[in-house]
Amino acid sequence: MSNHLPSFRRLLPLSSVVLLSCSFALTAAAEKRDCSSTKQSKQEITRTVTQPGGVAGHEMIQAVRIDGQTSANPDFNGIDQLVYAQLDHVHGTGDHRGHSVNLHRNGDRTYMRWSGTHKTAAVDGGGWETNFDGKYEFTGGTGKFATIKGGGTYRAKVTPQGLTEQDNCMADY
Repeated sequence: MSNHLPSFRRLLPLSSVVLLSCSFALTAAAEKRDCSSTKQSKQEITRTVTQPGGVAGHEMIQAVRIDGQTSANPDFNGIDQLVYAQLDHVHGTGDHRGHSVNLHRNGDRTYMRWSGTHKTAAVDGGGWETNFDGKYEFTGGTGKFATIKGGGTYRAKVTPQGLTEQDNCMADY
């Protein structure tokens, strides 16, 4: 056993260097990145509205749409987002939730779950607008984003002209 001890002592400094190098690599990979963005509605694919009754003005909506996204982060800039939304409200005020898939330019995807509240109000000129607020989190990803963690908050406005949304986001990937 004493013959092996000197070689073990020579390997100990080398193994420390390897462990320290791996630690730096993991720290760099887990760096928080700003993925904040602005979105605009591009296309509504499907929309189903039902009035379940019980309360006047109660509606439930299920919709699928595509939003375009811009961001200072090149990984999230110029991408499309496929949105699966469910809304439950009375006279335009209520809760919403859903899932989204970011379709990144390199073919990778990031998946999100979100929920919040919304309120519809009349605006000058006889129109309307619905304001949305909520939180979201990444639930997974592919390729470069396979280990993504994080999320943020969003604030959106929908008018007859469409949706505009501002997201505040931080993520590790």
